[in-house]
Order: sequence, then structure tokens, then C-alpha cells
Amino acid sequence: MTPNKEDYLKCIYEIGTEVDKISNKEIASRMQVSPPAVSEMIKRMISEGLLVKDKTHGYLLTDLGSQLVSDLYRKHRLIEVFLLEKLDYTTEEVHEEAEVLEHTVSEHFIDQLDHMLELLRPALTVGQFQRKAKGLSKPTKTVSAKRPNLVCIFCKGSMTPMNC
Repeated sequence: MTPNKEDYLKCIYEIGTEVDKISNKEIASRMQVSPPAVSEMIKRMISEGLLVKDKTHGYLLTDLGSQLVSDLYRKHRLIEVFLLEKLDYTTEEVHEEAEVLEHTVSEHFIDQLDHMLELLRPALTVGQFQRKAKGLSKPTKTVSAKRPNLVCIFCKGSMTPMNC
């Protein structure tokens, strides 16, 4: 999975949390790319089973697409926590750094980071995502876009990418 494709998935997820219909125009605007570039990427993502096209809702994440978005947010938040708590980054610095690193670190690294932070959990002050292995269902024409079930392990509440 390329970093560009991961950014498209996150963008589509985020648009879906704000509007009922996800359009090429909205994706192009948010990604700051041309509409033809979006169309080309959307075609690839549909062929790879990451998205489905729906007449009512535009583009919807499939189970696979939802799982990948959930994994990306998990990576991002774990990296943010690590940068804040162990490397003394400021809250203003962590997001952009995590945006870069989330595309470059391995799953093994993230699992090890998660384990290390789990051991430190009582001392942590920033929430982290815990991915749910199940519960993501494939969108249909009669439902709105499915969003990954993201849960804060500290407050046990449902989270959007920017709260907790």
C-alpha cells in the first residue's frame, strides 16, 4: 500500500464523517489534486476492493478499506503518544511528524510500540486507538458509509480521529 493510497483512504473516511455523499470533487479539494487524478485512484481502489461506489452515498469503504483506515489511525495515534511521552515533542509538533512516520514504520514496529506503551499506560496522558478485529460490516446501498470502530483504551469511549 502506497502512502498516497493510504492518504486517500483516510481522506475518504474523514469526508464520510462530515457529509452524506462522498464525491470526486470533495476528495480532489481535500487532497489538493486534480479531479482526473482522483478518478484514476478511485478506479484502482475499487478494483483492489478498498471502496465501492454507491449512487446515494458516493464512495464507501469496504471491510478491507475500513480495516486499513483503522490500522492507519492506530499507527498514527501510537506514534503521537510515543512522540509526546518519550521524545518530548509538543502537541503542535506531533501530528505532522506522525503523518510522515505512519507511512514508513512496519507492523512489527507498531506492535512493539503498542506493547511498550501498554506497559506505560498508567503514566500516559494521551488516548490511543485500539483496533477492533471484528464489527466492520460491508456497506450496502441502504446504509451510510461504515466507519472503523475506534475505541479509546483509556476512557473506553467511541472516538473520532480528533477527540479524546
